Amino acid sequence: MLTIIILLATILARKADIAVDGEYFYCLNTSILPQLSSTNKFKISELTSIRGRSYDSSFLAFYHRRSLKGLDYGIEMTFKDGTSESLDVNIYKIELQRILSKVRELMTD
Repeated sequence: MLTIIILLATILARKADIAVDGEYFYCLNTSILPQLSSTNKFKISELTSIRGRSYDSSFLAFYHRRSLKGLDYGIEMTFKDGTSESLDVNIYKIELQRILSKVRELMTD
């Protein structure tokens, strides 16, 4: 029974990805089931700060969806209204740095 639960959790787990355009920063949560997929978008002009953080992937590789060593990062955002938001993503560090740099560049425009 436990094997079936682990198998279903792995198959149905959502994968988080990020994207940016000229106005919005997106967090795309995709799943094999469309009902579990979602997109969060954040207006870049409303951000006051954004930064990335890393996790200990050795623990998350077992516990956290289809994680691979070195791909587990979080994004912390602070908004002009004083609220904040944290996102978990599976992405290579260099890609995360590139996207966050682009967002910071757009924040200053």
